[in-house]
Amino acid sequence: MSDTAKGSVSRVLAGSRPSGRVTASAPIILVRNVRNSVSFFTTVLGFEIRQQNADWSAAPVARQGARFLLIHLENFGALRATEQHFSAYLWVDHVDGLYNA
Repeated sequence: MSDTAKGSVSRVLAGSRPSGRVTASAPIILVRNVRNSVSFFTTVLGFEIRQQNADWSAAPVARQGARFLLIHLENFGALRATEQHFSAYLWVDHVDGLYNA
């Protein structure tokens, strides 16, 4: 753990809270084709698309407070190294407050 991270953990344990705030989170779903996946989520499952990258490499979708971030991954063989892990995207207000806590 870095010295900065250790300092942040120490301040939190001492009762000091960071000023930054996590406003939302979304599990990351890796897909071969973001545009087709967005179509499935919106047409079949009733999600709304929030935005997408110009190259359609990523797009968050949401429905009734639930969010997912669809991200393009060409090489699914690369997943073997991380198949036991979970990834999520966090939306944060005042991110500097989290780092400077």
